[in-house]
Amino acid sequence: MLIVVTSGSKGGTGKSTVALGLSAILSLRGFGHELFDYSCSLGVCTGVYYYLSDFVDGVNRLSKLVRVRQGLPPQGYDGLAIVDLPPQ
Repeated sequence: MLIVVTSGSKGGTGKSTVALGLSAILSLRGFGHELFDYSCSLGVCTGVYYYLSDFVDGVNRLSKLVRVRQGLPPQGYDGLAIVDLPPQ
């Protein structure tokens, strides 16, 4: 398993945007992967799920390309995982 993590200590720095953009590019190029949004696991959805529910057309088109799961990759996950962590 290969894990790419976006993390940082401050909110609003583009962590979720980078994770979502990377996932969209990989989808367009045919690479198998999954995007995991860990912020919803803590009770507040401020990450990728927040952006995919936005009403901007360009962002809504991304929701058709990107497969998002909540939490961290399950034990034994085999593949490329992009993990978006909340500010810490």
